[in-house]
Amino acid sequence: MTVPSATSDGDWRILVHPLPDAAGWIVAAAALGDHRAVVSELVTVDVTVGAVGLLAVAVVGVALVRAALRPLLKVEKTAAAIAAGDLTRRVPEHPPGTELGRLGRALNGMLGQIEDAFRARAESEAAARRSEERMRRFVADAGHDLRTPLAVIRAWADHARRGPRRDRAELERILATVGTEATRMGTLIEDLLLLARLDRQRPLRCGPVDLLALAADAARDAALLAPDRDIRLAADGGTAYVVSGDADRLRQVLANLTGNALTHTPPGTPLALGLRPGRLGTAPAAVLDVTDQGPGLTAEQAERVFERFYRVDTSRTRSTGGSGLGLAIVASLTEAHGGTVSVDTAPGAGAAFRLTLPLADADGPAELGDGRSTALGDSRTAGSGAGVEVG
Repeated sequence: MTVPSATSDGDWRILVHPLPDAAGWIVAAAALGDHRAVVSELVTVDVTVGAVGLLAVAVVGVALVRAALRPLLKVEKTAAAIAAGDLTRRVPEHPPGTELGRLGRALNGMLGQIEDAFRARAESEAAARRSEERMRRFVADAGHDLRTPLAVIRAWADHARRGPRRDRAELERILATVGTEATRMGTLIEDLLLLARLDRQRPLRCGPVDLLALAADAARDAALLAPDRDIRLAADGGTAYVVSGDADRLRQVLANLTGNALTHTPPGTPLALGLRPGRLGTAPAAVLDVTDQGPGLTAEQAERVFERFYRVDTSRTRSTGGSGLGLAIVASLTEAHGGTVSVDTAPGAGAAFRLTLPLADADGPAELGDGRSTALGDSRTAGSGAGVEVG
């Protein structure tokens, strides 16, 4: 039992045990003050150690959680940068077998698609703005060029109506001038309609076309128009230069190229047409070079020479200025036939316009039996200073 002390505030623990044969009792007692002090110290130690342990566990847990969430903080920063407009940012990569790795891969894929979509939209908007600007310039230039012949026709008509009675010779001269301007205006309108049809991507008539025969015809026509020039056509033998396309439109392409060379070079300047096999990407192609020895073009002029209504001669005169649509039609028709056209030029070094068209035979150039093109017959045409050579 536990009994209070008679002399102090402490308690005693007493054990009373009877002896055998009723010989008496054994009484053992111990003061509880020291034991309770030890228990109190043990409780204090346990509480202190437990509190320190819990605090240490909390600190370590917070550190571990922060370390585990650090990649998510990077994801948050990346998302904030993307929201600010930097679409090139990506989530850091992690091992693909982990949750963060799968999350990062999915987010990067989504971000790539978003960036592509924004880039496509930006390119589309820029293309729309460029198209609108080209259309405005196109309409303005077309109005300017159409206004000139209309003004001339109106002026001569007023002159014929208001003036004194004209003799037959003068009336014929007036009518000839009106007819010339009407023809010029009609040609300009036809060119504009052709470009409009090409812009709408209307399909062209497609069939096998002998490009060597068209080149020979273009050389002959140029020789007839400029008999004072040395105009030659050279073609590598052993190849059938058959392309797939519209023969009339390809003839127009060659006529525009040779006509451009005749118009913008001094009289007597030689003109050479060269035809050879080549490559367009990985496909076999026919390469036609129209080379003159004229004054050439500057780098800025060469960059803009295929633009609509662009004139190297800015005078816009009816005799030399042209409409500025010839080479634009060449570029549009060549693109419609799946080919390319370019110019290699420098001031004082002449100009070489290169036309590349895919061959109709996808397996490669066809070999001719005798190594010559049957489109020309003889290896050299006679008259007008035009030479046609088949190598």
